[in-house]
Amino acid sequence: YGKQIGQKDSDGKITSPDEAVWQHVFSEGYPVLIEADGSKGLPCKVPEMWEPVFRKETTHVFGVLGMTCLDQTISKVCHRPEKAAQLLKCTRNHRITVDDVRMILKSSEGLRKNIEDGWKYYVILNQVDDSAIYERVKQIKEEAKNLGIDGLWFTQMLN
Repeated sequence: YGKQIGQKDSDGKITSPDEAVWQHVFSEGYPVLIEADGSKGLPCKVPEMWEPVFRKETTHVFGVLGMTCLDQTISKVCHRPEKAAQLLKCTRNHRITVDDVRMILKSSEGLRKNIEDGWKYYVILNQVDDSAIYERVKQIKEEAKNLGIDGLWFTQMLN
């Protein structure tokens, strides 16, 4: 439980273990959580052309988006801001709205990118830290199925 099997490289990133290690881990039958696409600590991300990379064993994908991105400019809160602006058809100075969050969640160029048929797609809206943010995003949970989302959760930061 909770074992990290990769090693840190010179940049501090966790590298993938050898294929033999993966095969052993998968043969044990335990759930395996793999971060496929980091955001460099920013609350929002739209993937680059080669991202994210999923293994063939993937069955479930969890997209995570931090709600501190709301009302902030793409250039300030998005990793790969040029991709976010392209997806949302706006400039990098555009302030992110709830409608933008919907687009990032449902688009095959956003958090649904590279998800194959048959995989489950779940979303975690993180940083729903107060009732004002909750009121703004609660409608997304009711729309989840229409957005192609199999399940959606809100989380908050603990102080």
